[in-house]
Amino acid sequence: MPDNQAVRDLVETQLLVPKLTQEYFEPQVPAETEQRHVMAIFLESQAQAQEIMARLEGGEDFAQLAGELSLDTLTKEGEGDLGWRPEGVLDRLLNTGVLDESVFSQPVGTLGQPIHDEDKTKSLGYWLIQVIEKKEDVAEAHVKAMLLGSEEVAQDIIARLEAGEDFGELAVEFSLLNDTENNLGDLGWVAEGGLSPAAEEFIFGDSELNALSQPIRDEEQTTSGGYWLVKILDGDVREVSDEDRDLLVAGALAEWRSMVLDDPENEVVDYLDEELRDFAIRKAVG
Repeated sequence: MPDNQAVRDLVETQLLVPKLTQEYFEPQVPAETEQRHVMAIFLESQAQAQEIMARLEGGEDFAQLAGELSLDTLTKEGEGDLGWRPEGVLDRLLNTGVLDESVFSQPVGTLGQPIHDEDKTKSLGYWLIQVIEKKEDVAEAHVKAMLLGSEEVAQDIIARLEAGEDFGELAVEFSLLNDTENNLGDLGWVAEGGLSPAAEEFIFGDSELNALSQPIRDEEQTTSGGYWLVKILDGDVREVSDEDRDLLVAGALAEWRSMVLDDPENEVVDYLDEELRDFAIRKAVG
């Protein structure tokens, strides 16, 4: 490797991170701490969360419902059971930012109220589509569309459109498709194969021109937002597992790194000048 300041800084960082982890952050994690035995399920909307709450209170099994309905991979595959977890682990484990505080403020033995999570992503979306025109000789159609995060939102927008509100204005406010602010939900002419199969089944099927679709469920789309239902089975002081210790240490390191970068007194040096960026791009594209 060349001997220059950029390489020296890189090597120093690679040596510093494990040293910080082992000698500074790991000793901060206690051997034992207060923990909760948690079950959780991630659902698409508040309406669905309220429905599932009623079913749970009526005696249905949390594990069965989580395995069937959860839109989060870990809680679906684990049938909702997240095991015993100390504070500071759940948000990192589930890639969210709303559970830890709620879990440790919720009484043991209770099913809590739905917790809104606007940033959590899920493999589910709902289309609302209007076909404006179709070409007879080729599989192309002029399409207006919105992609929404839940059936509840989609039904609400249908009602607002039927009451006379503007498609473009609602698309700008609610659609999760890229560039909606510029095209107002008008995708122009779309060739077959340009959208997902769920959307195209409506577009190139027997849909009437200018007729608004019902919500079209599409599990190939990624959208954000949903609601957690959490049940606290038990609470106790327990030994911190190796997995949770690693997550807590990683979280502490990430918070420290953010603090360092955000401190205005620290100087961040970028070695990639315009010439080096151009060189990297040329190499990348071959």
